[in-house]
Amino acid sequence: MFRIALCDDNEQFIKFENEIIQDYFLSSGENCSIDSYNCGADLIKDDNKLANYNLILLDCEMPGISGLEAAEVIREKGINVPIAFSTNYYDFTIKGYHYGLVRYLVKTEDSFRDNIIECIKYVKSIKKENEYLSIKVNGVMQTYKQSDIVWITSDKHYIKLFVKNEAEDTWNCSEIKVRMKLEDITDSLSSAFLRVHNRNIVNMDYISEFSPYFVVLNTSSQTKTNISMTVRNKRDLHKKYYAYKGSLL
Repeated sequence: MFRIALCDDNEQFIKFENEIIQDYFLSSGENCSIDSYNCGADLIKDDNKLANYNLILLDCEMPGISGLEAAEVIREKGINVPIAFSTNYYDFTIKGYHYGLVRYLVKTEDSFRDNIIECIKYVKSIKKENEYLSIKVNGVMQTYKQSDIVWITSDKHYIKLFVKNEAEDTWNCSEIKVRMKLEDITDSLSSAFLRVHNRNIVNMDYISEFSPYFVVLNTSSQTKTNISMTVRNKRDLHKKYYAYKGSLL
């Protein structure tokens, strides 16, 4: 899933951008998720969501917090998501690149449609989709390699991530607790993750076997853990698991 945030105070232009992006992903057979914002203040509210976009496309000039100011806040938060600016002018070019801009798209150019598609293709080429997951832990943005996340479970108003730690020939899991819901993280996970229960999401690369009532995970180099599974969906979960394993062959 390729996730894009569009931020522009012109609703008609956001609809135009949406159309371009949706047409591109539909024609390429890929999935995308587009969130639209009419002001910079709304965009920068949720750090966890912000950190897991694949691309943020900002209008330079907006009332309140401008695109330039929003980009500055994003970088101050330690979030390194690719950012592109859209504007009617070239006046902000030098200042914009100060924030690690990947592209500068001029709305008035006839080539805008082609340029936004080229921008998406470029971002896809420089960073493998879903390779990392960024979340705020104890007020600090942390980034984890998704292939090291073994299992995620919900615990009341929190989620717990069990992340692989390697030491020479052995490995175990560290537990990371974050105040958020599983639903807040689901769309940011790669195809390796399978929701086996309303409380549990597992990385299929660590599945050892299925028992009648559990998914058995390798949670260290010596330990296996039974993870609760929704039994009535067991057949469907098996099919998804074998489809995923087959896609790796």
